[in-house]
Amino acid sequence: NDKVRKLESAVRINAACLDLQRGKAEEGEEQDAASAGTSKKALSKCAFLNDDSRLDLRDEVLAEVQDIEDVVQRGRKINACPYYGSRAAIKS
Repeated sequence: NDKVRKLESAVRINAACLDLQRGKAEEGEEQDAASAGTSKKALSKCAFLNDDSRLDLRDEVLAEVQDIEDVVQRGRKINACPYYGSRAAIKS
């Protein structure tokens, strides 16, 4: 998520990621949702925490050894969080 990655400290990145997972709106999204007639929760979920994409990324991580940069690039391409995709690979 580019908005989360732009934050400068690991603490802020972790907090923003957790907020997205819990369904809290990012700054400005609450107003956008109200003006568009969309619920706040629908806009606030992290698009990179999609189970199908995360599992696809997990499978790719397990298929061959990759550099972290490759995992991040592939995660961006398929809209999957590289962190959670890698965690799912470790559990397998």
